[in-house]
Amino acid sequence: MLAARCYNRGMWKACLCRLATAATFSCLLLVASDLSQLSRVRSVYIWPMYDSFDQYLAEQIAEEDVFEVVVDPKLASAVLTDRIDAPFLEALEEFFPLQEPDEAEQDEAEQEEESASADSIEAGVQLRRPTNRALSRPKGTLFLVDVSSRRVLWSTFLKEFQPSPNKLHSQARDVVVRLKKQLNPGL
Repeated sequence: MLAARCYNRGMWKACLCRLATAATFSCLLLVASDLSQLSRVRSVYIWPMYDSFDQYLAEQIAEEDVFEVVVDPKLASAVLTDRIDAPFLEALEEFFPLQEPDEAEQDEAEQEEESASADSIEAGVQLRRPTNRALSRPKGTLFLVDVSSRRVLWSTFLKEFQPSPNKLHSQARDVVVRLKKQLNPGL
C-alpha cells in the first residue's frame, strides 16, 4: 500500500531521465580525461613483442605519425607492450624509477606499517611477489603504458592474431587506425 502511494509515474520518469543524464555526463568526463592523458603522449618505445610484431607497429606508427617512435626507452613518455607482468614492471622500474619519497614520509609509512602488522597474525612473514608469468605468450593484446604514472592509457585486442608477415603488417595498420580513432574521435 505504501509503494502504491509513493509511485508517481511522472516523478519516476523524471528521476530516470536525471539519472541517465548524470551517467552520460560522468562517462563523457571519464572519456575526456582518458583522451587528455593519451593526447599528452609524444614519444613511444615499443617493447619487444611476439613474432617481432613490435617492428611492424614501429613502422606503421612512424609512417602515420601517430607518435614519435624512439629506440631508447629512456626518451619515451609511454611504452607499447603486449604483456604486463612482473618482468615488464621490473624493467620499467629500471628504466623509469619512481621518485623516492623523502625521509619523513618514508619513516611515517614504515611506522604505520609496523603498527598495522604488529597485531597481525602474519607479523614478520615476508611474502615474495608472484611472478605472474603465463605459460605462453599472449597474442593480440596491446597496452600503452604511461611511464611516469604506470597507468594503462589505452589497450586493444586483436581477435585473430596471425604471425604471417602480411597479416602482421595489416594487424599493425589496424592498431594504428584504432589509436588514431581514439586520439581523434571526430574522424
